Amino acid sequence: MAKNKGSRQAVLLLLVVGVIALLVYQQPGQKASVSQPPIGGFTPPPPSGVYTGPVKANVAHFDALDIATARTEATNVATTWFTATGDQYVSRVSGSGNTFELISTDRGLVYMQTEAKSGQAYYLDIQQTRSKNPRIKDYKFFDIDKDGTKEHVFTVYAGDLGDLKGGETAKPFDVTAFWYADEDIALSAPADISSIGTTANTVKNIGWEATFTNTKKARLLITAEVKFNSTNTNKWSESDSKLTVAGNDGNTAFTIPLSSFTRSQDGTSSIYTYDFTPKDLSGGHLLSLSADGLNKFSFNMKVSWSLASGDKIKSDLTLTALTSAAATASDTDSVLNSA
Repeated sequence: MAKNKGSRQAVLLLLVVGVIALLVYQQPGQKASVSQPPIGGFTPPPPSGVYTGPVKANVAHFDALDIATARTEATNVATTWFTATGDQYVSRVSGSGNTFELISTDRGLVYMQTEAKSGQAYYLDIQQTRSKNPRIKDYKFFDIDKDGTKEHVFTVYAGDLGDLKGGETAKPFDVTAFWYADEDIALSAPADISSIGTTANTVKNIGWEATFTNTKKARLLITAEVKFNSTNTNKWSESDSKLTVAGNDGNTAFTIPLSSFTRSQDGTSSIYTYDFTPKDLSGGHLLSLSADGLNKFSFNMKVSWSLASGDKIKSDLTLTALTSAAATASDTDSVLNSA
């Protein structure tokens, strides 16, 4: 009898261990849905509550400053759709109107990677694309396809599509993306400033302006640099000198004290650098000109001078932009300031 009792206890123990193993079992590389963090503030329902089956991913592209102007998939821009298993992303289809399968472990989440085609000068309007698409739950800028280049990636929720009905072979969902046309800016050449005098803390303004050649264009600034061809920083006040940066197409400008710039010297000049972060295609400071916008983007430099007789100090403003091809391009102008 003692032997039989021991056997029953052993069997019961094995059953308990088996149940626990079933409860905690996961596919390799996957995380349990209950432990996954929210995505951009959105927590997908458990796998049992989302759509699984074939989906058709549709995307349309338009000019961010002119909704009547379309951008063409596979010609101007290119889109690839991914799903994820754990932290591994799997490319499913490219373009628009193509079908792939969602399974329960996808949790209804699709990852839309989109970028301008090589030779096409377009920036993605991330903010408008997010705000105009309720299916978009998150945005990240990272190398999803492991090709060595970071890409725009939107997390799209397609778990609420419902069951297939009638003659449906796939459930469609739609995303609309918006793009700025990239164009270089020109920086004006203000007149030199003379007769500043030798009174300490004399304030003078240098009024640079950036302009576009055409309307409905944009430029993504990543750095503003102010340079004086002197290493004697007593000639100007870092705390009282400021650069006012133009707002985007009529938006409010903002002012940056020179003391907030990063200062360096190269032996002959003092260089002040301000970074508009992040310094990649996901950020920076965008200037855009709408069809009826004012083509006048002011960059006013207020300098508090303490010059000595005979002083002549050149001040440069350099605006560095990131082109839509992720190359840098700079525009510079110099003004001579004389006592």
